[in-house]
Amino acid sequence: MVKLSYQQASDLGTTFATGVRDIIRYTTDEANRAMNAGLPLIRFLHPSKVRGFKAMWAALLEATAVWVVCQECPEYRTNDKFVKKTLFQLDSTLEMLLPNVFKELSPEQLEHYEQARKKLIFLAMQPDAVKSDLSERFLVLLHGEGSKRITDKTQLTTLKQVTMSASVFQSLFEIELGINKKKDEKLNQKIAG
Repeated sequence: MVKLSYQQASDLGTTFATGVRDIIRYTTDEANRAMNAGLPLIRFLHPSKVRGFKAMWAALLEATAVWVVCQECPEYRTNDKFVKKTLFQLDSTLEMLLPNVFKELSPEQLEHYEQARKKLIFLAMQPDAVKSDLSERFLVLLHGEGSKRITDKTQLTTLKQVTMSASVFQSLFEIELGINKKKDEKLNQKIAG
């Protein structure tokens, strides 16, 4: 079990924002295929649709990062100051790191992103939330309830994207807090053995 300080909660927001930026930068095409988003092949002809998808992908990634913190530090979900500080840093840093996405969104896209982000983060903070809850809710927010684009395959490939992203955020969490689980496990084994 990990205890966080106020400063660490703030630092996690900045660290996670860089993770979100890098995941979006390097996996948008893969995520597009996995989530059946239907982005155009020639992206520069339809930049608005691409920006809208990247913003929604960012909302899911932000929620996944929060989910990871809640798994490692369950009392985090009950400390409003920590949560607000992490989310403030995450949001403000993301706007700086991805200006070509967030500053160019239409008012409707921005509203859609903000609502999706709130719903996904709320879900991520629930004590019984699992990664599949995030991926399923995301697909509904992206495509709409009952969309034919949401298939069993799409649900599975979206869950895979969430799982891989959670691994990235888990590593960032451990690095930011100076946690070395393998070293701690070996030490515990030596003490017990």
